Amino acid sequence: MNTKASSFLVGAPMPIPTVDPYPAYHKVRKENPIYRVSPTQWVITGYQDAMSLLQNPLCSHWGQDSETQAILFSGKSAVAKTLFAFAPDSGLPYRKNVMHALAGKNLKFDGKAMQEQADKLLDKLVGKEEIDFIRDYAHPLTFETISRIIGIPDEDIPALSTTVAELDGMYLGLIYNPVATGAGGLFLSFLRTFIEHKKANPGDDLCSALIDACRREEEDESFILSMLILLFYAGHDNMMNFLGNAILALDKHQAEQATLREQPARAYDCVDELLRYDSPVQFFLLFAKAPIQLGPKTIAAGSQILICVGAANRDPSVFTNPDGLDLTRKPAHLSYGTGAYRCIGARLAHLQAGTALSKFIARTTAYTPVQGGTVWRTAPYVQRGPAAVKLHVSWNPAL
Repeated sequence: MNTKASSFLVGAPMPIPTVDPYPAYHKVRKENPIYRVSPTQWVITGYQDAMSLLQNPLCSHWGQDSETQAILFSGKSAVAKTLFAFAPDSGLPYRKNVMHALAGKNLKFDGKAMQEQADKLLDKLVGKEEIDFIRDYAHPLTFETISRIIGIPDEDIPALSTTVAELDGMYLGLIYNPVATGAGGLFLSFLRTFIEHKKANPGDDLCSALIDACRREEEDESFILSMLILLFYAGHDNMMNFLGNAILALDKHQAEQATLREQPARAYDCVDELLRYDSPVQFFLLFAKAPIQLGPKTIAAGSQILICVGAANRDPSVFTNPDGLDLTRKPAHLSYGTGAYRCIGARLAHLQAGTALSKFIARTTAYTPVQGGTVWRTAPYVQRGPAAVKLHVSWNPAL
C-alpha cells in the first residue's frame, strides 16, 4: 500500500519535499489541478474534484474491489485481500465487526482510561529538560491504546511497545513478509501466540471479534494476522504521526498555542483543524473501474488516481487563509476520508488525539523544538509525520 503509492510518484515530475510539501502542492493545484502523470496515472489536488472522486461509484478504493485488487497489488495478494476485507461493499463481516468494537459495544475502554495513560507517561517525563515527543510520549500512548483495544494483556504491552519501536512504521512490510526477522519477527511471533490464546480464551476485545468473523468465513490464522497488522498500522502509526504534526504546528503558531494553553480541554475541538492543517494521511489511492469525466479531463478505465489530501485540505477556494492555523475553524477536511470509506476509527482517533494534546499542553508551560532534533520519515508520500521531535520543555509546577 505505502510502497505502491510511493512508486507512483517517484517517476512523476512532481517533487515533494519531506519537511514542507505544501508549496509544491499549491503550485500543482494552481497550474494543473487534475495532473496527468502518465496515460493511466493521475494526481488530484483540488478539494471539489477530490470529493467527487471519493464519492464516485466508478472508483475503487485501495484495491477494495474484487476486479481490480489483483491489478493494483500485483504480487501482494495478502495486502489486497486484507484491504478488501474492510471494504463497505465486500459483503464480508469484518468492517461491521470492527466498527461495532470501536464504537464501544464490545469494548470496555473510555476517555478516562486514555487520560490515565497520558498522565502516567507524563509523570515519568516531568522534570526532564529535553524529551523526544515521539519516542517518550506519542509512541507509547498510541501503541498502548490500540493494544488494549485489540486485547493485548497489559503486562505484555511495555515489552511489545519496545519491540515495535524498532520497526519504524514498517507494519505493512510484515504483511508482505510474514517470515520477517529481527523486531518484525518478534512482533509476528507474539501475535501468532496471542491469536492462539484468544481462540481458546475469547474476550470482549477487537481480536476476539475478528477471530469470530474469520471462523464464520473459514479463514485461517494468517488472515487474522494480516488484519491485526493493518489495525496496528492504522491505529498506531497514523495517530503517532498526527500528534507529531500537531505539536510542530502549534509551535509555529504561538498565538494559537497560547489560546489552547488557557483552556487545554479545547484540544478536543481543535483536532479537525489540526488534521486539516497537516494531515498524517497525505494521499488516498483510487482505481478507475470505468472512464471518468472530471472537468475537461477524461480519466481512462484502469487508471490509478492519487487524491492529494494535503493539497485538498488547503484549497483556498474552500478554506479561508488555508495555510494558517485557526483553532476556531470547523473544517470539513478529508483526512478521515468521506462517505462509505470514511475511517472506521475516526471517533476513537478524535478522542485519543484530543486527550493526548490536552494533557501535554496542560502539563507544560512551554516547549521549544531542539535545533536539528526533528527528523521526518523518509517515505512521506502516503503518510506524513516525524520519526523524532526533540523538545526543550518547561513543566507546569502546578500539576
